[in-house]
Amino acid sequence: MKIRLKIITALILAGAVFSLVFLQNAESEDENTEPQVDVAISKIQKATLRSSVTGYGYIEAAPAVEGRSPAGAKITSSVPGIVKEIKCYEGLNVKKGAVLFSLDSRIARAELEKAKQAMVFAEKAFKRQKELQQSDATSDKTFQEIENQLAAAKNDLAAAKTNLSYYRISAPFSGTITGLKVRTGEYVDSNSVMAEVIDLSRLVAVVNIPISEASDLRRGQTAEVSTGSGSSPESGRLILLSPGVDAASGSVTVYIDLPPDTGLKPGRFVSARIISDERYCLAVPAESLVEDPEDGWIISVVTGGRSKRIKVKTGLRDNGMVEVDAEGLREGMTVITLGTYALPDDTKVNIIEKAAGEK
Repeated sequence: MKIRLKIITALILAGAVFSLVFLQNAESEDENTEPQVDVAISKIQKATLRSSVTGYGYIEAAPAVEGRSPAGAKITSSVPGIVKEIKCYEGLNVKKGAVLFSLDSRIARAELEKAKQAMVFAEKAFKRQKELQQSDATSDKTFQEIENQLAAAKNDLAAAKTNLSYYRISAPFSGTITGLKVRTGEYVDSNSVMAEVIDLSRLVAVVNIPISEASDLRRGQTAEVSTGSGSSPESGRLILLSPGVDAASGSVTVYIDLPPDTGLKPGRFVSARIISDERYCLAVPAESLVEDPEDGWIISVVTGGRSKRIKVKTGLRDNGMVEVDAEGLREGMTVITLGTYALPDDTKVNIIEKAAGEK
């Protein structure tokens, strides 16, 4: 019995010594093991980044600019009268010079006939005077008077023909009738809009831009015009900036020229993204940037399994990417996107996640 007791005691003491040695070794290993920080990474890459200004507005006919005539016009009459005949309708495609309306022209035709008769009489009188002049049977004064009467008759005839032409109202250019304002039998004058015609191949987006952002805009800049209906945006070009500011909204109106085959219709509401700057540059994901109170913007790259903090200058921001610049920065370097906040320099890192598409 005493022997068994001694054996058990010895075993207990041996186990205690073993546990103590194990714990000491474990603590020694923990002290010698450097901590690691789990991080997610991506790559510094070359990319085309853009800055942009966004505005909202409507589709309209192109205005007159750089020697081009406007693409839209209101059809009016040069003379007052009664609408006799309407030869157009909304949606009709018309050619330049096509007659759209006819006014009651009976009085104008009577005036033309009167002018023609006066012309015939003046020509006969002048011919007679020419014959008399050859035989010295008329005075120079009388001949001059008859000659002046012939000239006046020619002018009156030309004026009567021109006046009659005003009673036939034609399309000023080829386009589409988008508005019909009158009916047969109605009286119109020079202030009456009879119809509107638009060249649908020459449309613009007329949008308003906040004055605070308008200083970045220049003629010739590209733009993306969208209806917000899920269709792809149309590419356009900034052709005109209004020199004035709308006091009520604090905005500037700009005009964006559109391709001829967009299918857009006047009056359609659109949004426009105007590209104010564009650069091919080094870029990093926005989440890799940390703003330090003293050093400004910081990124952390991975070199030999350790972190390295780099102070960078930032530029354009576009689609989740940010332009960066710093000495020694190059394409393909590994940058930390998750875990970089408050990460000390020269920390051992453990990569737990990579950007999509990276191996």
